[in-house]
Amino acid sequence: MKIIKEASIPLTMHIDFFQTLNETSINEYEKLRIFREKIIEYCNSGKAVFYIFRVLKEMELELEDCLNGVIHINAGRTVIIKILRIIRIELDIIKIKMKNQCLMDNSESKTPKFTSRWTDDKLSLIELIYAIYKTKSVNNGNVTLKEIQGCFESLFQIKLGNISNRINEIDKKKEHNKLFLNILISNMNHFLDKINS
Repeated sequence: MKIIKEASIPLTMHIDFFQTLNETSINEYEKLRIFREKIIEYCNSGKAVFYIFRVLKEMELELEDCLNGVIHINAGRTVIIKILRIIRIELDIIKIKMKNQCLMDNSESKTPKFTSRWTDDKLSLIELIYAIYKTKSVNNGNVTLKEIQGCFESLFQIKLGNISNRINEIDKKKEHNKLFLNILISNMNHFLDKINS
């Protein structure tokens, strides 16, 4: 025999999401709308991503208990299922952010937001991305080319498309001794020469 208890929010939940669900004066559609707005606002609040993840996981467990009849709240099964979907979507987004640190908000990464744009040609940036990928300079090489591309696209607010289609163009630049990396080396050497003189 199951013991049904009233929903009690874990102490780590310093938010009033479940109050909305327990409110008897609000219809089911309105409960869902309010809850969705609160979840999105909370997830974009600038709190640490791991803290938000923990809170959402606790909410997910509580809602699963509601569906299983262990906990009782004043919301219908359909609303609870829909809210669980919303929470799981937000959890998936957080997992993606945790895997791709460049997608973190500036409040989470503790670095100022970079708003500059790449002003050289796209092929030069693609060349740089390939060089970083091939030298395994990020995560000891435990990162995909696509992930590095995504970070640079986010950093410089640029879309590069399918960069694997452009490798032949880079090869042609190499033949004509016009690689972007050679220009970088030349500029760095010039800079160091000026410092040392």
